[in-house]
Order: sequence, then C-alpha cells, then structure tokens
Amino acid sequence: MVAEQTPNFDLIRDAECRKPTFVFFHVGKDVSQPMRLIESILKTNPGSDIVMCADILTPVLQGITQRVNVAGDRDKLMQFRLDAFASVKLERPAIYLDTDMVVREKINPSALLGSSDITVCRRAFQRNALFNTKLRGLDFSEYSGRTLDQVYPYLACATVTRTYKPWFEMAMALRRMDPKFSIWYGDQEALKAYASTKSFGMLSESEYACLPEKVDVRFPPKIIHYKGGRK
Repeated sequence: MVAEQTPNFDLIRDAECRKPTFVFFHVGKDVSQPMRLIESILKTNPGSDIVMCADILTPVLQGITQRVNVAGDRDKLMQFRLDAFASVKLERPAIYLDTDMVVREKINPSALLGSSDITVCRRAFQRNALFNTKLRGLDFSEYSGRTLDQVYPYLACATVTRTYKPWFEMAMALRRMDPKFSIWYGDQEALKAYASTKSFGMLSESEYACLPEKVDVRFPPKIIHYKGGRK
C-alpha cells in the first residue's frame, strides 16, 4: 500500500511564479485588439497566465485565465488604467501591456526584472521629435519646445513589476497631479515620477514595443506595437 503524500505547497507556489504572467486593461465593445494580443500570447507563451482588467460592460473574452472587473470613469482612462492594474493585487512578477501589441517570443517577467522591483520600457524612436502640446483638446504647454524624450523617456506600454505595489503608488500619485493627466498621458507621467525615485531595469522599445516600420529583420523584436488603427 502506497502512503498518501501531502502536497508540497511551497513547490506548487514556486511553479506558479515561474509561469509567465501577462496583464492588460481594456474597456469597450470593440475587442479586436485585446483578442489579437491574447492569441499572440497563447501561441508564443502557452500555459501562461493572462489577466484582463475591465469594467462589467466590457465583453467576456476567451483565452484569459483571470478577469478583474474594476469600477472606473472611461473619460479618465489613464486613472482608470492605473487603478485597474493596482486592483489586480498580483504578488508575483508580471508584464503589463497595451492591447495594441503582438507578442512574438517567449517572455520571462522574472528574468526581465533581475534584482529590480520594476523594469520600464525606454523610448528608442523619435526621441528628438517635438512634443505635441495640444492633444485631445488638452493643453500641455508646460512642455512646449521640449522633445518626446525629454518629456516622456519611458513608455507605459510594456512595464514589468514584481508586485502590484508600484501600480498602487503610481495610481495614488496621478490623483495628486493636474486632472488633465487622468484623461491622457497620465500613465507615462506617473511612471516618470515613480522612476525618478527608484532604481529600475530597462527594456528597449526596439525589442519590447517595436513599431512595425522600425523592425530590423536582423534583430527581430519580441513584441510589436502597431499603435492601434494607425497600423
């Protein structure tokens, strides 16, 4: 007779932590972008955890492993997004992506973190282009005459964190900023402020959020960022 063995829950938790975890935020009826993202993750990172943050009015999508419904204001999308990522309360490494991205290779969030608690995506393209101070009816004239790299050197489209805590801190910081940032640019504004006080790792936009027209076939990117309907 074989003795019954008690499962080693520490090993189980360690195995779960080794599974790559992807998190994204989407609200609205048009789910073509998040579905494309999910399909790319399932193809390139089978067995991974895929966490969707949404509100209750957004359709249910196939392929995810967890859905977190969050109440928020769609007119203040940046605050909504940061609040949603914080609300997941993940206590394990994960990569948080925009929905208009296609994952092409295996991703290991723990490896991308190294010894850091957060790894951010460093702008690689159009660094010297002038920042547009008039967007979506909002006035960002405080950044007049400055380049994109001077204003937002880090992109919020691909961010890796060890836990949810950086997202909580960024969400709280955004609440203390000009309300216009809750509508647009707030995720990058909060990320820039957070990074200024912490040590962090860096990903290159050319590898983890590459624009289609910037792809170098000699060094194909792990993630392509097609920027919505523009591409």
